[in-house]
Amino acid sequence: MSFVKKLYAILFLLVTMLAVIFSPAINAEQYQQGKHYTVLEQPIGDKVEVRELFSFYCPHCFRFEPFVQQLKQALPKDVKIVKNHVDAMPGRDIEIEQMLSKSIIAAKFLKVEAKVAAEIFTTIHQKRGKFTNLDEIAAIFEKVGVSKQKFLSTYNSFQVKMTWSKQRKVTDSMRRQGHSKVPTFVVNGKYIPKTDALKGIDDYKALIIFLSSKPV
Repeated sequence: MSFVKKLYAILFLLVTMLAVIFSPAINAEQYQQGKHYTVLEQPIGDKVEVRELFSFYCPHCFRFEPFVQQLKQALPKDVKIVKNHVDAMPGRDIEIEQMLSKSIIAAKFLKVEAKVAAEIFTTIHQKRGKFTNLDEIAAIFEKVGVSKQKFLSTYNSFQVKMTWSKQRKVTDSMRRQGHSKVPTFVVNGKYIPKTDALKGIDDYKALIIFLSSKPV
């Protein structure tokens, strides 16, 4: 190898090493507490996760659904997105909201969460439909390949009831701390990304990924 080629190889190696060494510092400076994200005084959890507080009745949540699916693919494999449906939205039937909350939890256990969420959003926001009873929600599950019997068995299970109870406590805690808007993402139980200083949707995604690496 010629002297020039050796020199280029050494320079390339040095640049690569410097990039690895300084990239965490650059990321840390890029996103700042108070400007790009806030920290909850009372954390809602102690797990590495991205919790999405949303409502099926929220148009913004509906439009955000493709972003949520993109985020799933972009996050590290050990970071999961948890859908946390909220109840008691203004002007809504809380009994139906609670049915939807438990149904999306059941969908996760049945491994059809994305399909069920898409169908419910489509029914409400594109077809202008309404849910008035549990049978109508069961029909959504049948549409994605889950029998009514299997859905109801999961829906009424202890596991779903316990998960729903925990999610209601999360919603209550967030509201007490002044966070009632949806959709809202909470990363690692305490970090809430802000959108004011972001450049776009890719920046928002990068911020959430950055926050997922911060201490729980």
